[in-house]
Amino acid sequence: MPGGGHGSSPATGPGTHAGNNPFRSAAVDGLDYLPLEPGGWEAIRTRLATTGYRGAIVGPRGHGKSTLLRCLPEHIELPVITRKRGASAGVGSPGSEWSRVVWVTARPGHRPTPSGWQVAFADRTRPLLVDGYDWLDPWARWRVARRDGVTLVTSHRRTALPTVLRCETTPRLLIALAHRLSPGLRRDEGWWDTLHRRHAGNVRNALRELYDHAAAGRL
Repeated sequence: MPGGGHGSSPATGPGTHAGNNPFRSAAVDGLDYLPLEPGGWEAIRTRLATTGYRGAIVGPRGHGKSTLLRCLPEHIELPVITRKRGASAGVGSPGSEWSRVVWVTARPGHRPTPSGWQVAFADRTRPLLVDGYDWLDPWARWRVARRDGVTLVTSHRRTALPTVLRCETTPRLLIALAHRLSPGLRRDEGWWDTLHRRHAGNVRNALRELYDHAAAGRL
């Protein structure tokens, strides 16, 4: 579920140039995450703290898992984990622990090599964030699930880690994101409901359809 982001002029006229299309990939990728939960980011922080910042962000494709993970440093402070097993020095200053995070991205045909993230297993005080837990091999998934310390992953389904957040989308969320990209775009609620339903809640695919509409001058 992407969210927030860059305002642009609404798409008008036939053949909108790709570089001016408000729904181009660069603009969509730059959107901030918009929490649906009452309480917003504070509710998310509380939920992460409840599990010791260890767990899975779960949801279907295009529902905002990767965006949420990417946006965490802007909104959430990480706890400082000491080398003594199970000990915590509390919450550090904003960004203090994010500089120590080991980020791992796994995709079909692109799996992380041990040299790229072995440090996270050697030093449990280093936070580990894995985007694409599903694509890790079974041995890597087992190791991640058993790891102590700050460990957050995204997954399309439940994992051996506790599920800390479920990403969902709604037509209203789609409207909010589209208006952040193209503030002048106006359609009735039924139009948005149909667009959201046609893509089974996959907001990223819905925004790609809006890109095609803008490129063809249909917005």
